[in-house]
Amino acid sequence: MSKKLYTSGEINAVFNSNINKNLFFNKVEIDSRQLSNRTIFFAIKGVNDDGHRYVKAVLKNKNNLAIISEKPNNLRSIRTKNTLEGLRNLASYARQRSNSKIIAITGSCGKTSLKNLLNISLSKFGKTHSSPKSFNNHYGVPYSLANLSSDNKYGVFELGMSFKGEIDKLVNLVKPHIAIITNIGPAHLENFKNINGICKAKAEIMNGICQNGIIILNKDDKFFYSLKKIADHKNIKVLTFGYSKSDIQIIKKSAKVFFKIKNKIFKPKIPQKNLQELQVIISEKPLEFCRFGITISKQIHKLSTTRNFFKRRIRNALKDGVTKYAKLHHDYVIIAKKQILDVDYKKIYNDLKFCLKKI
Repeated sequence: MSKKLYTSGEINAVFNSNINKNLFFNKVEIDSRQLSNRTIFFAIKGVNDDGHRYVKAVLKNKNNLAIISEKPNNLRSIRTKNTLEGLRNLASYARQRSNSKIIAITGSCGKTSLKNLLNISLSKFGKTHSSPKSFNNHYGVPYSLANLSSDNKYGVFELGMSFKGEIDKLVNLVKPHIAIITNIGPAHLENFKNINGICKAKAEIMNGICQNGIIILNKDDKFFYSLKKIADHKNIKVLTFGYSKSDIQIIKKSAKVFFKIKNKIFKPKIPQKNLQELQVIISEKPLEFCRFGITISKQIHKLSTTRNFFKRRIRNALKDGVTKYAKLHHDYVIIAKKQILDVDYKKIYNDLKFCLKKI
């Protein structure tokens, strides 16, 4: 039987409230469509909707609790000044009480895939909780962390960002024992002066690593040495992975993938249908793959030098490639679509030509 997520005593301590001592809760929710019995619902005001519209329906279940910031509270609602801040406070409490080994993942692409792989793998060794879907922003991370049970052995969370400083806030909430940066790419480049700014923003994940924690870095990424320098300055232990000589080295031979760890070769049995996705995730050139959602046809070589023609043909090529690629990896598709909006198309053309030479 699953352990209770929160007792009424814990909720009263976090919110300085006085709800019924006989209540307990098994879930935290911010989406009224996902309610179940014994749910704590946070009525958050978003851009397009306001959770307070659904409080009445939430409280039809006598075992549910609503966290609100307006309208009179009753015996099964708690009023707080800011419900999002209230969610962060509950998430902070969940992290404080937890004895789980916590892992946080960031990077320009591959976060969700790696999170899912770790969730499946660690579940073989103990009860594991992870971020649902791609919940990695200022709503998704506290929501995910607030659902971390006190009896979880592992917690795996992905941290995303669009601007400088966002990961810093998230990682200081999650406080991981192990942090991973998958790679550095141009996602959200429109919000930074250059890609070096993205590198520094991703490096913020090192600001919240627990004492004696570890950062895992991609040895093949061109920003590896910049990230390692930051880790060394913070006295954080670095582990590496990649095709280069690394702590965990990836070896490709023909259609097979091996791993070399501490001079020992591991040969995992991977079904053929999963092999292509795995090879993309650990690709020697992950930056180029996630930039453009490649599989892109060689028609790119035929692009004209006309700017408008660049735009049209790149869109068509991406559409062809993304349609095939969507079956393999949703995150890369999102990035590929974003990269074709408001950018230097001639630069994309030149990058694509470079990329195709590497395939």
